[in-house]
Amino acid sequence: MGAQRSPDARHQTNNRYANAAPGASKLEIKDTMEPFTDYRAHIGTDLARFYKTTLFQSERMLLGMDCLEPGQAQTAHQHAGRDKFYFVVEGRGTFTIGTDQRDLGPGEIAWAGADVSHSVANTGDATLVMLIGIAPEPN
Repeated sequence: MGAQRSPDARHQTNNRYANAAPGASKLEIKDTMEPFTDYRAHIGTDLARFYKTTLFQSERMLLGMDCLEPGQAQTAHQHAGRDKFYFVVEGRGTFTIGTDQRDLGPGEIAWAGADVSHSVANTGDATLVMLIGIAPEPN
């Protein structure tokens, strides 16, 4: 079971730079990111799509949180020249990497190499919270 969090800790936006000042550039955003954080401060809900936010970004990598509500999914996609991992923090989901598919829960990891198609669907009854990393950083 995931860590307990209060409902007011959830953001209600899908802005990947939710912690940045309005109108800030990527460089300004990178420079204002803190070296320490609590993942629960970055969990959010977006019923129209799925929620994503950036915890840290540099020219070398992006570290973020993706949150999918029950029934939500990220469609199959790939990152040209970039590796991606998903670390499941809370909830359950079905991950497809290339032609392989597996159901994962808290503490489990899925990794998609550069140019490999991948997708995830929340198959559980609670929010699927994932720490994600992409390297090098997507432009």
